[in-house]
Amino acid sequence: TLNPTYREYKIDSAPPNGASGDGLLQVTISNSDGTFFDWASNIGVDAVIVKGGPNADAYVYDPPAEATGDTDLHAPRNLENQEYFGISHVSFCYDVELKVEKTANTELTRTFDWTIDKSVSPDTWNLFTGDSGTSDYTVSVNKDDGTDSNWKVTGEIKVTAPVAATVNNVTDTISPNIAANVDCPGTFPKALSAGQSFTCTYSANLPDASTRTNTAKAISGSTANGVKDGVGTASVDFANAKINKVNDSITVNDSYAGAGSPWTFSDDGSQKYSRTFNCDGDEGTHNNTATIQELGKSDSASVEINCFDLNVTKDASTSFTKTYTWTIDKSADKDKVTLEVGKDAPINYSVKVDKTSQDSDFAVSGKITVANPAPIAAEINTVSDIVSPAINAQVDCGQSFPTTIPANDSLTCSYSTSLPDKSARTNTATASLQNYDYDSSGGKKANGTTDFSGSAAVDFTNATVTLIDESINVSDSLQGTLGTVNAPDAPKTFTYTRNVGPYESCGNYEVSNTASFVTNDTGAKGEDSWKVDVTVLCKVTVKKTVDGVVNPN
Repeated sequence: TLNPTYREYKIDSAPPNGASGDGLLQVTISNSDGTFFDWASNIGVDAVIVKGGPNADAYVYDPPAEATGDTDLHAPRNLENQEYFGISHVSFCYDVELKVEKTANTELTRTFDWTIDKSVSPDTWNLFTGDSGTSDYTVSVNKDDGTDSNWKVTGEIKVTAPVAATVNNVTDTISPNIAANVDCPGTFPKALSAGQSFTCTYSANLPDASTRTNTAKAISGSTANGVKDGVGTASVDFANAKINKVNDSITVNDSYAGAGSPWTFSDDGSQKYSRTFNCDGDEGTHNNTATIQELGKSDSASVEINCFDLNVTKDASTSFTKTYTWTIDKSADKDKVTLEVGKDAPINYSVKVDKTSQDSDFAVSGKITVANPAPIAAEINTVSDIVSPAINAQVDCGQSFPTTIPANDSLTCSYSTSLPDKSARTNTATASLQNYDYDSSGGKKANGTTDFSGSAAVDFTNATVTLIDESINVSDSLQGTLGTVNAPDAPKTFTYTRNVGPYESCGNYEVSNTASFVTNDTGAKGEDSWKVDVTVLCKVTVKKTVDGVVNPN
């Protein structure tokens, strides 16, 4: 049973080829031979009834009012001969509906998330003052597949009046029951002449990207003259949706000015750069952060720079030789004595010894210790020692240079030099370290040297003194051994008394006496003498004189 509201355009014969119509529907017949025909129309047809014989074939189109043509239509088959009856008449059934055409454009937002990782190698440097180390940094970012949101459909709805009609409203619904916002020009109701149209826009937010049906409906205000509501549909399909990408690319900034940032990434990737650290200027912890500008996400890498010095210490032992020179002086309280025969007289003798000294062979010597407190070996090119102002000492480290001091170990050297005098001086030992520039893989390149020094005072206050001839043995030709005299006891005087005489006959006599010494080391000798002249008187007998003449008896 067909809809009783359909309009009918009837051709009361086998349809002839050509165009005909009722003023609203226009049908063009082709390929008509009385039994079969093709047709095309200007508006949608709901059904075509082809009558032939006692019955008719009904061609019903779904969806209604969408068909605008068909081929090979015919009447029912004659059951007696199995031939199709000739066509007696044809009816075209159609509605007059508002024509609704629409588009459906989908879009969504795809937000990409990123992760960032920053690493550095090596992250610790143990270096000596004057060394450098280069670390390699890597900043890596990874992009996920994105998270979709803000699903949306937009488009246009075109409403056309096939005949003069009034349109009361236009609605749009996305399955299952999502009402779109429709924006049409002007106000409703709208009076349209035949063929006149207007276009609305619509939009709707959707909960996901499911495929849906979008149905627009034009509400007729002319149902009294048979103009029905019009419906138009479109598929809501996100297969080719417009994608509004958020954070599809990012910018990464690095806190180190020499890194070369900012960097732009549109996919997974990494950036590398190197940084050289110098001791002692860069000693300490160096934190470095890379940040995704759009997301505020960051990651850091840290390099620890430990700088070490060689510790040079030394002592200074001084020495010199003190050589004593001695003098001896022999004297007595008399150098002349007059005696009678048979008489004697005391002589008081003194022997005085004294010394002077001469210092020589000034020298300093000692040990030099070069300690390596670092957890790495130190390469030493030289160890030198200078006594101010510019006296080079002889240094003996027991090995040739360059030499290596293992980690946490030390090198001990001896040194010595002669000096011109015992002035106070400064003795400075210097160890020359070979410096290196290290790359991130551990390779190294020699680059200059750094000197490390330690000093000690050269002071002869407590020097080691070698004494030469610091004591003498004193003897006397008359008195014999007088004793030993040490330098601290000088000057020293020996005294003694000896008698001269008695003599048995008169005359002149000489008493000589020599004092002497011998030094304890070199056997140096010295002596001094004293002479006493002795006169022994002869005995004279005097007789009395007679007449002035002496008469000896």
